[in-house]
Amino acid sequence: MKLSNNLSSENIIKSFALKRSLFPLLILLTFITNAFAQVQYQEYAITHVNVVDLINDQIFEDQTLMISDGYISDIEHSTMAVIPDSIVQIKMSGKYVIPGLIDTHVHFGTDPTEIDNRETTEKVLKNMLLSGITSVRDMAGDARAMADLSRDALVGDIPSPFIYYSSLMAGPKFFEDPRTISSAKGLNSGQAPFMKAVTEKTNLPLAVAEAKGTGATGIKTYAMISGELEAAIVAEAHKQGMLVWSHINLGDASKEDVIKAGADVVSHIGMIIDFSDIREKNSWSDYLNKDNIFWDEYYASLDADNYLDILEDSDTILEPTTLVYQRRKDAQLDKKEPSVFALAYGEIVLEVSKRFIPEAHKRGIKIAAGTDTDQEIFIQEEIYTFVDEYGFSPAEALQTATINAAQTIGQEENTGTVEIGKAADLLILNSNPLQDIRNIEDISLVVKKGAFFK
Repeated sequence: MKLSNNLSSENIIKSFALKRSLFPLLILLTFITNAFAQVQYQEYAITHVNVVDLINDQIFEDQTLMISDGYISDIEHSTMAVIPDSIVQIKMSGKYVIPGLIDTHVHFGTDPTEIDNRETTEKVLKNMLLSGITSVRDMAGDARAMADLSRDALVGDIPSPFIYYSSLMAGPKFFEDPRTISSAKGLNSGQAPFMKAVTEKTNLPLAVAEAKGTGATGIKTYAMISGELEAAIVAEAHKQGMLVWSHINLGDASKEDVIKAGADVVSHIGMIIDFSDIREKNSWSDYLNKDNIFWDEYYASLDADNYLDILEDSDTILEPTTLVYQRRKDAQLDKKEPSVFALAYGEIVLEVSKRFIPEAHKRGIKIAAGTDTDQEIFIQEEIYTFVDEYGFSPAEALQTATINAAQTIGQEENTGTVEIGKAADLLILNSNPLQDIRNIEDISLVVKKGAFFK
């Protein structure tokens, strides 16, 4: 048995190692110190738990999960399970087990010197893990810092979700953006392997190879890229075993171009809307305090069905990041003189989302949950929104942050469901999340590749 925690007493560790039940150990650790504790056994059994099958929206009661080397080696009804006397048994009667959550849109590497400094970032990552988030997808930043964080999260040097990160490609003009300059500090923004300016003349095999060499899982295509260039990036990235994570609209490449190019994931539902006419007329106030009839007519004018058809015929995952738009609108409500633009922009996107997302879901288009709130709000709030605003069942909402999100990071064969052969990335709850989605906050224990965090 391997045990690691923040306690330094060798005698305490040795005495704990004799215990066959982990739960009393965790209670005692909490009593002795409020410090973070991690406990890991090479092989153990979690007994008498209810396994939540999110795909089929059902619960298998009184199950025993066998965990070996961080993976689920067997799942049996507890009355049928054969547990060797030599391994630890963790009795968690009546608890509910779901896959660990995944946030598919975070930003930890924009400015590692200042706002994303190591101390602050580690605190946030720890809080995310303890809330039940076992993996995250970082959507563009300093890959040098992200590689370091990802490595430490992988080997357990820091309490953190697993981190999958991107290398960014965009048109040359974009790299005047201050965010890209801070991310590429010490190098030239647009020339760094993880902040790469691309054109039709770019040597894409080399650019993609350099991006892959940073340790990135995917290439994020951001802006000022044509449909032809997007298709070439996607083809070369896939050839080299990388995913492509794209903004829905790349400026030169339309939302239809991006999907037809074969992007694996598209982000930001607000980008399906053409705001050019409203900007030109400065008619933002015309979109405030309107009723459902107005919004139904406005939505019909967008020809959203065409985009839904293209999405439905593709394997592309939609990551809408609805919290971004809700927060933009809410931020204005506390001001004495709110921005009409910000209020209207948020209102338009949210009303379109209420119509587009349920239709996309009904058509079977895969949707992934991502926050993009600079970690001020965690993914649980986005999950609640799918239930409260878009009519998802709790199981369907949880799929957006588990199995669909696992596909987003290219890890669907390894995580995202509670299955034999998959990593033991688990969230053990005191209450049934299918009865009330907010029960995902009623946490008993978080498990990340077999290690327990409390």
